[in-house]
Amino acid sequence: MSDSQYLTPADFLAWKKVNDAMLLDDDERNQRAVDDAVIKFVMREIRRGAEFEDAGDFAARIRQASYGVHDHVRYTPSAVRRALRAIGWKPKRERAGEVPE
Repeated sequence: MSDSQYLTPADFLAWKKVNDAMLLDDDERNQRAVDDAVIKFVMREIRRGAEFEDAGDFAARIRQASYGVHDHVRYTPSAVRRALRAIGWKPKRERAGEVPE
């Protein structure tokens, strides 16, 4: 491999500067997709008779089993928790009065 084919730190920094806005847009778009999926899941569980907190607990557990990329959406633990917290759900330990980590 010739020296001209190696990327340098300066090359990376230049690429990052140009692409930061696009990467941020991708992250925001992904979070909106996760929010949508989690909200629809919780709504479906509530329609089936679950209480809100139980539906959120179930969503957190079921999404945990399917972390990864599905239908071009990246499901991560933090993205799912962020979506649940945005609609008012709290983990069991917080509902029990324990201080969150």
